[in-house]
Amino acid sequence: MINWPFKCVMVAVVLQCIGCAADATGTDSTDPRAARSLAEAAISEDASSGPGDPVSASVSADRPAWASDPAVDDPKASPYLATESEFIERGGISSEWADPFLESRELFSSALQRMSEDERRSMEAQDLARRYRNALERAVGAQGVVEDLTCGLSLCMGSVSSQSRADRDAWAERLYEDADAVRHVTFDVFEMNGDRLHNRFLFSADAAIKAIVLPPRRDK
Repeated sequence: MINWPFKCVMVAVVLQCIGCAADATGTDSTDPRAARSLAEAAISEDASSGPGDPVSASVSADRPAWASDPAVDDPKASPYLATESEFIERGGISSEWADPFLESRELFSSALQRMSEDERRSMEAQDLARRYRNALERAVGAQGVVEDLTCGLSLCMGSVSSQSRADRDAWAERLYEDADAVRHVTFDVFEMNGDRLHNRFLFSADAAIKAIVLPPRRDK
C-alpha cells in the first residue's frame, strides 16, 4: 500500500543534444506498437484516477531534441538489444516512451524482466551490468538496497529503495562522483511505498546516447 504517493521525474543530460527523428531507430523482437499501447494505457489510467500524484521534472541540456526535428534516414539495423531499443530514438532516450514505463510499476517490472533476458544472452551486456551494479552497491552502501540493475549494450535500468530522500540523495552524490558509473542521460522516478522510498531509473551508459528526445511539437 502506498501511504504517501509522490513521484519526481528528473532528467539530467551531460552532453549536448543533437537532432532526433520521429521514428524509433531500434528493432525489437516484440511488436513496439503493443508496448506503446501499454504505455498509453498507463497514462490514460493515471489521468482518470483523480487529481494524480505531484510530479516535477527538470531537464539540463543546451537544447532538448524534438522528435519532429529533421534527421537522416533510419539505419538499416539496430546496434542495440531488443528491449533497450524501445527507448532509443536518434541519439537519445525518448521521454514519450521512458516516462510511462518508469511511472508505472507494472510496466517497469515488465521492461526490467525483458531487459534481464536480453542481458543473459549478451556477454557485453553482462559485463556492463556487473560494472554498474558494483558501482551502485558501493554508492548505496548501508543507506539503501539495490533491488534491481540490468543492462543492454547502451542503457541500464533498475531500482533502489532507501529509508528517506536524504539517504537517497547521499548515495546518489557518491554515485555521481564514481568514475566507473558515468551516466550520460538519467531518468528517475521516486515513490513512497510504505515507509520506503523507491527510486526507479533508466540511464545511458553510452556516450552515443546523450540526448533527451521530446514528443513531437504540436504547432498551434
